[in-house]
Amino acid sequence: MGETEKRVSIKERRRQSQNQNREIAGMLGENKKMMILFCVIVAILAVLLISILGLRVAAIPVCVMVLIEMAMSFCLQDVPIWLHGLVVIVQVITGAWIGAIALAMLCAAIYLVGILSLRLLRE
Repeated sequence: MGETEKRVSIKERRRQSQNQNREIAGMLGENKKMMILFCVIVAILAVLLISILGLRVAAIPVCVMVLIEMAMSFCLQDVPIWLHGLVVIVQVITGAWIGAIALAMLCAAIYLVGILSLRLLRE
């Protein structure tokens, strides 16, 4: 080793790493709500664009379905996890029944994003 290189003990490196992790966790904790809101908005925009441009569904019905899905996720946020699974299964079966399985799966995805975001915001 040369004279310019400084030896750092393992304890010191761990301390520095923990300090960096605390700083990152602090920044994420401060911006948690904004990051969750951003992810929800991106998911909604993705579903809208895929439905309107990819599946050729009219914009107004897609927007109404997204609003209904978000309202359902808000109303059912406190129910047990198995009930959320049942809701998603019923949505997919209904979509298959009416011949719009892709749209039903997108709506189920929005429902799950809403439930997960509300659960994360509650913590």
